[in-house]
Amino acid sequence: MEHTTRRPKKKGSVRSVAPFKNPPQSKPHLQRHKRAPQLLADSRSLVIAKQRADEKKAASIFRLTPKRRAQLRRIALTIGGHDQRILRALKTGELTAAHAVEELDAQQPHARFSGLRHAGFLLVSRWVRLATATGGTRLVKAYTLAKNGATE
Repeated sequence: MEHTTRRPKKKGSVRSVAPFKNPPQSKPHLQRHKRAPQLLADSRSLVIAKQRADEKKAASIFRLTPKRRAQLRRIALTIGGHDQRILRALKTGELTAAHAVEELDAQQPHARFSGLRHAGFLLVSRWVRLATATGGTRLVKAYTLAKNGATE
């Protein structure tokens, strides 16, 4: 006795498939968006974005003087910790992340700047251009410690 659960398919027959139905209107999270969402920006954010773009365009070329380079090397030789080196360098003048790595031998300078901010120090930044080894320039931020440096 042979038992089969399926009926044999007839030759030439085509199974019809139910057409896809759109999700019901009561479930808006399942509906596809027919148009892209519009960007909503208030006038203040547009003004700030324009100011930042203008600052980047007007950035001056930043070069270390031989005196400043010697000062940073002295800081690197006399002070032990990365955070303390960067803090001392910021107290004596401007510092970029590239110069912190090259001259102070401080690893991950952006994390150090962030740590100083979380510790209560007020850092001021501005866009500057650094000359590259290939003769071009790149845009970076130069940091300084504000006049009333720490909030204690």
